[in-house]
Order: sequence, then C-alpha cells, then structure tokens
Amino acid sequence: MYSIQKKGGKMKDRKNGFTLIELIIALLIFKIIILFFFPYNKMKWEKATQRIALKKAKCELIKENGRTRSGEF
Repeated sequence: MYSIQKKGGKMKDRKNGFTLIELIIALLIFKIIILFFFPYNKMKWEKATQRIALKKAKCELIKENGRTRSGEF
C-alpha cells in the first residue's frame, strides 16, 4: 500500500492493482471490441445455437408423434 500525495487537501490511500469497477469496465470494453472486430464468430455462434434448438425441437416432435414424415425437416 502506498499513499498518493495530497489532492484537494485529502490523503488518498490506494492498493496496488485494479478495483472491481475498473475490471468490469475493462471487460465490457474488451467484449465490445471483440464483437466489433469479429462479428463472424458471433454469427457462427448464433447459427450453432439455432441448429441445436432445431434438433431439440425435432426430438420433441419425434417423441410426441412417434415418427416424422420425411418432408417435415
């Protein structure tokens, strides 16, 4: 721990390292930069999640109906 010299008549004590708020802000900025520069990865992720959701829906239909017609999916 070290102390920063007087600012506005008050002594401020500060630990080495980052505070929680600074870390959260840094993570948000990092995430925004990644999404801005790599939208392709986000699109791939969305497509993958949609595909998984479709498979789950298909499995549910098979369980309900017993079988599916070839033209459904």
